[in-house]
Amino acid sequence: MNPLGTVPIFVSLTQKHENKERGKIAFWTSINVLIILLFSFFAGKYILVFFGISINSLKIAGGLIIAASGFALLTGKFSEHKGMEGKKIKEDVKTRSEISLTPLAIPMIAGPGTISLLYCLQ
Repeated sequence: MNPLGTVPIFVSLTQKHENKERGKIAFWTSINVLIILLFSFFAGKYILVFFGISINSLKIAGGLIIAASGFALLTGKFSEHKGMEGKKIKEDVKTRSEISLTPLAIPMIAGPGTISLLYCLQ
């Protein structure tokens, strides 16, 4: 979970918004992250059982995601790694009326690495 790393993206996406609207977007982003993480923590086990995913495969996949994110930070390609480099994606985000769920809550703050790490802490 990297809320500080999301700040530059939040600022760039809300440049044209007023301070009150920025606060509202930040509030709803935090509520969305809380709901996503609580749902993952309590229902994640049952979802994995339903899809037949073992805890060991989840640990390996989560570790690979976290390692890939760390490597992307080291190489300076974190925005490409998070899927924010495409021109089509940038235009789509700018035309959305609500950005608190995507891209801010998912995948920027509560991404797959955070969700898998949270499940492994159970």
